[in-house]
Amino acid sequence: MDFSGPEVSLYHLWHHRDHVAVTPLTNSPDGKTNHGFLEGADSRIEEYFNEFHYHVFNRMHTTVLNNQEFTFNIMLGKKVSGRISHYYKQTQDGCSFYAETEIGMDGGLMATLFNKLNFSYLY
Repeated sequence: MDFSGPEVSLYHLWHHRDHVAVTPLTNSPDGKTNHGFLEGADSRIEEYFNEFHYHVFNRMHTTVLNNQEFTFNIMLGKKVSGRISHYYKQTQDGCSFYAETEIGMDGGLMATLFNKLNFSYLY
């Protein structure tokens, strides 16, 4: 129903075969301790994709975490290289869930190269 329940230490409740670990890197700007994903804080995620053939470590910056939305930016250094948003709400029959992924970087030569490499890889 919401995030007020007990803290769960396992990151792989969702996509349990893909999500390996989440490591807090920073606390929130107001000093709250980051135990995983915390709004305003950075975390590192470790994941496997494509039947365990693609192993990734990414730095994420959580921008929204509440009872309706969980959104984080995928960071490449200090630049945003993507964004993943999860939207959910209670329905009469249970829960409605929608996820959206945006990959790409704005501005400059590095962004142009990044986008060309990613889009050529995807297609």
